[in-house]
Amino acid sequence: SACSDVEARNADAPRAPSKLYPIAMVCPITLEVFRDPVVVADGHSYERAALQRWLGTRVTSPVTGAPLATCSTMPNHSLRAAIDELTLCLLRRSPTVHVE
Repeated sequence: SACSDVEARNADAPRAPSKLYPIAMVCPITLEVFRDPVVVADGHSYERAALQRWLGTRVTSPVTGAPLATCSTMPNHSLRAAIDELTLCLLRRSPTVHVE
C-alpha cells in the first residue's frame, strides 16, 4: 500500500453502544464508533482497518465517491481522544451500559 501511516492504534478500545454517540464519532464505512480513526485526502475520518480494506479494491472516497488524490492517512488523535473521553463519561454514568 502507498499509505505511509499503517500502524494500528487503539483497536481494542472499549466502546459503549454506537447509538449513544454523535454520528461524527461513527465510521461511515463500518457504522460503528471509531477505535482507530484516520483522516484521508477527502478530509473525512474512517476506521483505519475499514479504510485499508476499501483502498485495497478502489481509490475513491467512501463518502463522496470522488477519486482520492492520495491514499496517505494521518491518525485523527483529536477525534479518538474525544471518543475516549465520551466513552468514559457514558460508562461512569450508567454502569449497566455494556461495552462493545
